[in-house]
Amino acid sequence: MTRAFIIGTSGTTLTSDERAFIAAERPWGFILFRRNIDDPAQVTALVREMREAARAPDAPVLVDQEGGRVQRFRPPHWPNYPAGAAFGRLYDIDSKIGLQAARFSARLIADDLLPMGVTVDCLPLADVPVPGADAVIGDRAYGDEPGKVAAIARAVTEGLERGGILPVLKHIPGHGRATADSHLALPTVNTPREELERTQHLFDPSGTAVASRHVVVVAHSMGGLLAHTLVSDSGDAIWNVFANKPLNNLALPPSEKELISEYLFFRHQPCIDRLIFLAVPHRGSYLAGGIVGSLGNRLIRHSQGPANLLKEIEAQHPGTLDSYYARVSMHGGPTSLISLAPNLTLDRLAKLPIRVPFHSIIGHLGDEVGPDSSDGVVDYSSSHLDGAESEKFVPGGHAALLNNPETVAEIKRILEENIAANPKKRATGSGGQLALQNAQLNAR
Repeated sequence: MTRAFIIGTSGTTLTSDERAFIAAERPWGFILFRRNIDDPAQVTALVREMREAARAPDAPVLVDQEGGRVQRFRPPHWPNYPAGAAFGRLYDIDSKIGLQAARFSARLIADDLLPMGVTVDCLPLADVPVPGADAVIGDRAYGDEPGKVAAIARAVTEGLERGGILPVLKHIPGHGRATADSHLALPTVNTPREELERTQHLFDPSGTAVASRHVVVVAHSMGGLLAHTLVSDSGDAIWNVFANKPLNNLALPPSEKELISEYLFFRHQPCIDRLIFLAVPHRGSYLAGGIVGSLGNRLIRHSQGPANLLKEIEAQHPGTLDSYYARVSMHGGPTSLISLAPNLTLDRLAKLPIRVPFHSIIGHLGDEVGPDSSDGVVDYSSSHLDGAESEKFVPGGHAALLNNPETVAEIKRILEENIAANPKKRATGSGGQLALQNAQLNAR
């Protein structure tokens, strides 16, 4: 069985160690870099060698062939293609000509790649630089206006697909708002959700594009708790766990009420079609509340926003906070570990109806499978949710679950089921046959 990773190799042919590693580990696919490339015949032979070693004749082979600064295939055997900004400049003169040029350039790139067995191009690049962003993207960007970038990215996608190449949209997360080069440092983006939603609307004003409407969320551990808030409507259920009075009855500054609303009130996101939970502590983990959690809480920086907010509510409205959260406030406020210890908030969140089909993949250690099992961090009684379309037990611990081939196979099955349920979700064009593989790659 193939495993959920892609690899690069060291040169223009495989070494004996690389061949043995590929045969043993069965990677899902491969990616080529400049060091792997000499001439068309050599690349064709290398691609064939990779697939034979993996015993996967259709294994995806990826490359970054954008044009401009980022193109692995260069003269004398391949042409130089223009950077993305060139299409943006043409678009500004005549949008129709700009889109035709972008589509035609991508189609020519596809003609270069496919005869050598390369099936995936990491293109288009849909970053939208904003003032103050790092210059790492530079002339790779199609422009700085979302509508224009979306139109050119769509044209590039069409050109690649018409040539039989699967496009991979990048970068996710985007570099457009990043204030650091992610090759050198970890960028931090603090853009409010509302502004991100406005940007998405510019890319998809009708709200009907497949890429922005039919999302399958795969969420592990604490990420699953956050994912639950994306597919449920809270009403005042979560707030009522914290307090014994309606929020509107409290005399709090508007900024504090807004902060409370951001934390404790949410609505489902209609763009999500399906959710896959992996080892999620829906009702918490006793490990987080025990000795390990106690020691960890001493090392973790307490979140000052929620901590100050709890203190402010308790000071201005004594007796309003539930006794549990009043104690948390007295001890410096919540941390990620405190939040994962079994508590009333998690219990209430677990009871909120999920508005999309969902699935559970649950780890177990030892031979015990079922109500009394555990993955070493999360007990079955916490990871189980009634109403799941499927529940899969996978042997392994909490973190190891992610790399287990049975987990990968189950995610693949669910993704295929999701597409089969609505054929319109499948990408079109001559490269559409590879769209499911792209979804699987992103999910992993």
